Amino acid sequence: MNIITVLGFDVSHTLLVMTKSAIKPSKIVVLFGVIRGESDQRAETALAMLKQFASMMGVSIERVDVEVVEVDKAVEKILRVLEENLPAILDLGGGLRLLVIEALIAYTMLSPSKMDSITLYTALEGRNELVNIDVKNIKKRLAASKVLSDIHKAVLGIIEERGVVTPREILSKLQEKGVTITKQHLAKVLAKLVNLGLVEKVERGRYKYKL
Repeated sequence: MNIITVLGFDVSHTLLVMTKSAIKPSKIVVLFGVIRGESDQRAETALAMLKQFASMMGVSIERVDVEVVEVDKAVEKILRVLEENLPAILDLGGGLRLLVIEALIAYTMLSPSKMDSITLYTALEGRNELVNIDVKNIKKRLAASKVLSDIHKAVLGIIEERGVVTPREILSKLQEKGVTITKQHLAKVLAKLVNLGLVEKVERGRYKYKL
């Protein structure tokens, strides 16, 4: 597993990815933004710091300069980097905003199978917290929401919130929300959610949210 990181003036987001994901990457590929051939000294300093950390861990660093002003060429270059370094974690927690956008565009241009080989993260500014951006799941949820009734959405929300749940527990939660349906109606709702790939049936007749 490689880490591909968009680097700016701060390396904390990259280190956070390494610690939170609990992996020792095979390699760290640094997407380094340059503007008309010039780089920012603060970013150079951050890269030097990242190299020190990587050296201590026995991990190699590969720097890839990206001319951010030439957007089409930048996206093409980043796309090639992504395809050559799978499987990978793509860290969008730092760097020039334009470079982050270009990296995200390149990611969305990958084939579905290659997208599945990349875990996408960004960091919340000022907080020691990562956010996983699951594009595939977002697309699935948005597509499914167009064909789901309010009851389906309510049941899906309960399953997502509780993790693993029985039909009886779902009925109880629905009643707390002022919604009353029969066991037969719930069975049909659950069957549709399973068919859409949003929910899966597990042992002892329980259901869980399917990521």
